[in-house]
Amino acid sequence: MIDTSDTRLIRTREDLRYVLSGCEGSTGLVMTKGNVHEGHVALVTEARHKCDTVVVSIFVDPLDDTVNRPREAADSSNIFSQTLDRDFSALAAAGADIVFAPSTDTMYPSGLPHITINPGYLAGEYEGKAKPGYFSALCQLSVKMLNLVEPDSVFMGQKDAQELAVIRQLVRDFDYPITVVSVPTVRDGQGVPVSNQLMMLSEKGREQAAMLSRSLRLGIQEAAKSGSAQAVLKVTEEAAVQATGVDVDYVVLVDALSFEDLETEGPKTACLVVAGVLSDTDREGKQQSIRLTDNVLVVLDNK
Repeated sequence: MIDTSDTRLIRTREDLRYVLSGCEGSTGLVMTKGNVHEGHVALVTEARHKCDTVVVSIFVDPLDDTVNRPREAADSSNIFSQTLDRDFSALAAAGADIVFAPSTDTMYPSGLPHITINPGYLAGEYEGKAKPGYFSALCQLSVKMLNLVEPDSVFMGQKDAQELAVIRQLVRDFDYPITVVSVPTVRDGQGVPVSNQLMMLSEKGREQAAMLSRSLRLGIQEAAKSGSAQAVLKVTEEAAVQATGVDVDYVVLVDALSFEDLETEGPKTACLVVAGVLSDTDREGKQQSIRLTDNVLVVLDNK
């Protein structure tokens, strides 16, 4: 059993530096926005297996306009404060040594930055097109967290494959001596990726989301059967559009590591991605639109 009493909750960069200065061996970082679920726990568990010290950050970045914030929340610390106790307990039980939960003033002591990061053309494709500015904010915050924690490894879920590709590119381009570790997607009993979006869905919404994820499983089967990229896309698209209540945005095959367009020649592992917007009702019966993304790895031979 893990002794959760040794886990430290840290709110300032000065305390973070002090505690990390006394840590020996390798350091792993898991970056979150709070509201911890099984997917986050899987990242921490993997980091615990591979690193001597595990740091988990909880921060909702004011630069990220895609986050649904309470109207009254002027500071990001207000957003996750309602779940911070629960989040801390879950992260400590999973093996986190340090939970770094800074305020906006701690992360941006001089105000919002004047110098920002352009994450390149990939950030304007797919989810970047649906959520303009999202990947710029992701890179900005990631650079700050990597600089503050100085980890040897950063752990990210395969569920957010485009984020994974962008951070891999950032680490390469900025010469960080860091390994980006991809952790397999955690799914619920219906095969839907565990995420904050899933937690917002009604039972009916979960069933609809399951139909979208099922389209990817059919894509895997077609890849094993034919190895053809065109056939995989056709089968997946036909199944995805059958998902009731889901407006499918795209179904694509991309390079599994770079998320760039797939080369047409030779066998390879590709990432099959589906995204759409699900119309659902919240607990009060009000209509809500939830954006869903999912992906799987498939092996193609492109015969």
